[in-house]
Amino acid sequence: MHVLVPRGFFLKGEDPRLDVELKADVTYEASGGEDYARGYIETIRGTVEPIAGRTFTIERGRVQFTGGPPSAATLDVEARYDNPAAVVTAKVVGPAQKPDVTLSSQPPMDEAQIAMLIATGQRELKAGPPRSGP
Repeated sequence: MHVLVPRGFFLKGEDPRLDVELKADVTYEASGGEDYARGYIETIRGTVEPIAGRTFTIERGRVQFTGGPPSAATLDVEARYDNPAAVVTAKVVGPAQKPDVTLSSQPPMDEAQIAMLIATGQRELKAGPPRSGP
């Protein structure tokens, strides 16, 4: 089967919230009980919200099928999360079954601070008793 989508293929979802436009040129073949895929799926534009309130804009996204089994595909994805405290960039690169994930930020923060910012929306948790009033 050959699927050619020049653009205008939309993926939308609620959990996680997803709004992505794709293009693709993929050939899929089943032979002798094995599956093979070659070609690519690429993001034209899109956003994903893996955690409520943390919307990432997809800067680039590509799945490259190698001609082997679909699970042998490689990923090259970069997404940006804009927060008043920092702009976070997440990169997912390498084999689909075990990609490398790296996080960076402007201004620079260590990975623990970046993870805290993504998880909570804040750079660090504030210790102390709950406050009430102004």
